[in-house]
Amino acid sequence: MEIRRHIKEQLEIQAEAPERIAAVNDALLKLHKELAFQREKQALEIERSKIARQRELAALAELRKINAEIWRTAFPEKAAARDRAKERAAARVAAAAAERDAEQAYLDELVEVECTYTRLLGRHNETIGWATLPIWNRTAKVKRRDAAAVEADQQEGLAWLAKQRRDEMADAFAQHHRHEKQTDFRSDRERQEYFAQWGIDSDRGRAYRERQRERGLPTAVPERIKRRIG
Repeated sequence: MEIRRHIKEQLEIQAEAPERIAAVNDALLKLHKELAFQREKQALEIERSKIARQRELAALAELRKINAEIWRTAFPEKAAARDRAKERAAARVAAAAAERDAEQAYLDELVEVECTYTRLLGRHNETIGWATLPIWNRTAKVKRRDAAAVEADQQEGLAWLAKQRRDEMADAFAQHHRHEKQTDFRSDRERQEYFAQWGIDSDRGRAYRERQRERGLPTAVPERIKRRIG
């Protein structure tokens, strides 16, 4: 009996299912229509608010215009003075703009600059050295605003090459005194000529001392390396 009753109840539920589904669908449809109506209503209200705000701003602008005309009629001298002040301010703004434009045009003009040195770059765009350009290729045209930067680059290149030349002279001085230092001279003249070229106060000697000081090393003349015989 229990089984029959359960089966009967299930059959009744299944029979009522289509009606329930239809009722749910009707309710969902009504909700969608209500939602669409509310959205449309909200959009209309927003549009009306925008139009009202625009009308309000237009009315305020018209009111300001009327008040300004009333003021100008009541106080013509003050109005004329204000107009002249506005004209002077506008003239100052225009003059400043013209001056800026003229300055920009001046800075954008191409000028010739001397470029004796060119920067050598590595694979990661870092400076690895400088080279001297051939004499026929030392004039370049750059914007006037960039001329100072180009000059600074040239000074950097000059300093780099000067330091390289100094180091070469220092190396030559050290190499000479370690391996080729002369100690015997046939005359005072020969001695003077030798020390003018290889003495500590010669160009090579000064280059050597400067490099040693830069590196924090002793500046004394390098000792001659003694060769072992046998």
